[in-house]
Amino acid sequence: MWLRALAQRKGIHPLPAVDGVYSEDTANAVRCFQSAHGLPATGVVDFATWTAIRKAYEPVCACAGLPGPLYVQCPDLELGAAGSYIFILQALLNTLSPHFGNFTPVAYTGEYDTSTRERICCIQKCSGLPDGGRVDRLTWNALATLYNSSQGTPLAWRLSEQSK
Repeated sequence: MWLRALAQRKGIHPLPAVDGVYSEDTANAVRCFQSAHGLPATGVVDFATWTAIRKAYEPVCACAGLPGPLYVQCPDLELGAAGSYIFILQALLNTLSPHFGNFTPVAYTGEYDTSTRERICCIQKCSGLPDGGRVDRLTWNALATLYNSSQGTPLAWRLSEQSK
């Protein structure tokens, strides 16, 4: 996604697909980026490449605007609630699910069902919030913070670099 946004801004075509597959097209886009930024053009995203891509993407990201703390009038959500806020909640949970080993994605139902509540309780517990499943402003803000954190350098890479 980041490489596509960078290529699009510079008018480079063809744009790499955003499909979750590290294809030959993706490897070519990585090699092109690496060459343009003085890195070995291997097509492999190592720590140096990831860091360079992230740094190059930061201005684009600022324009795109990642969600921050929610200052809108969101209702507190409880089991049985339904509506558009639940779709947003479920989208955030599904974006975060690959980063947590202890829950799978939820179905987009628009209803605050048991499955959605279980994931919210997990997020609340991980965030140091009361894990009763009620989605209040603190829970919305914890979700936005976790989402923003998930868009950065993978944790395993950060930890391995810190141990050096």
